[in-house]
Amino acid sequence: MGLPNAVYYYGAEAPLPRRVELRAGPLSMISEQGDLRYVKLGEWEVLRRVYFALRDRSWGTVPAQLSNFQCDCDDDSFRISYRAEHKHNDIDFVWLGAIRGDPGGTIVFSMQGECRSTFPRNRVGLCVLHPIRECAGKPCRLERTDGSIVETSFPRLISPHQVFLDVRAISQEIRPGVWAEVRFQGEVFETEDQRNWTDASYKTYSTPLHHPYPVEAKVGTRITQSVSLSLRGLIQQHPAEAPKKVVSYMRKPGPETCVPVIGLAMASHEHPLTSREAERIRALRLAHLRVDLDLNEPTYEVRLARATTEVRELDIPLEMALNVTDDAERELLRLREVVDHLKPSIRSWLVFHAREGSTREKWIPLARQYLAGYDS
Repeated sequence: MGLPNAVYYYGAEAPLPRRVELRAGPLSMISEQGDLRYVKLGEWEVLRRVYFALRDRSWGTVPAQLSNFQCDCDDDSFRISYRAEHKHNDIDFVWLGAIRGDPGGTIVFSMQGECRSTFPRNRVGLCVLHPIRECAGKPCRLERTDGSIVETSFPRLISPHQVFLDVRAISQEIRPGVWAEVRFQGEVFETEDQRNWTDASYKTYSTPLHHPYPVEAKVGTRITQSVSLSLRGLIQQHPAEAPKKVVSYMRKPGPETCVPVIGLAMASHEHPLTSREAERIRALRLAHLRVDLDLNEPTYEVRLARATTEVRELDIPLEMALNVTDDAERELLRLREVVDHLKPSIRSWLVFHAREGSTREKWIPLARQYLAGYDS
């Protein structure tokens, strides 16, 4: 059961528990670094993850520093609270998280936050992941913010567009006569198909993408959101787990085909790779490691230096994703000086403009002028 009948306090100098097993009546789940993961009813995965995300103007994830973590767990219920701070360049945002699960199978994840600086942001709020295996092609019931109900379904095939818009709640029959409802409060939410980015989930998030972004978050702005999961119907309190299925496959002889070029992005938590992580990533034989750089930030050289160290350790080249501003010529000249000094192996360059939805042609010749002759 994890940690029953216990309260654990963690300040800034003590590590948080990596994984805590929890139960809310018939539901089992894991708490990990302030997130909820793998919420299950028996073997049925109801939710893949519930978490908070702060994305900057370039869609970079600003990680949180957690403190004052408290977990009070029972056999069929729990309460968790903690404080989270996101600080990076001009971004300074703090919020208090509270998660509770009761014996009836209801879970509530709430946050109350405040901007301690003014900064541009693309997203600030809670996100929920629905799993693909249990949801793809399955019917569900959508409640919109005006209270109307729509009978619909999760897409079976990958949807290039938003799956659901104007979301207040999503309900799904997870067993005959048993419904799971996820309800959102505090913002307008919508859902996208994460298979577009090779993730096995549908993500519901706040701040619809048809709104202009980035949005200026002003100092003193308060943000309050909550996500609740509740069960309805005849529910067995502690459903027996089904026996594990053994999956086997056989590769038939035939012509070999090329695998698409596959790489990974640098970890958003900004910690260096452990030796074990590096060993496992090398075993994947990736084509590249992607690093995203905002060339207008004075400290991007630190991130690039870490990326250079990691690709040498992994023995793969970098994919450089560059965000420029209207001062692109100066920024690209400075970048060339930095890469000439660090000498990372570079496979490709991607060029974006901070205020453009798609890169205009004028920036590409400029990038070629300063970067095409680079030889690591």
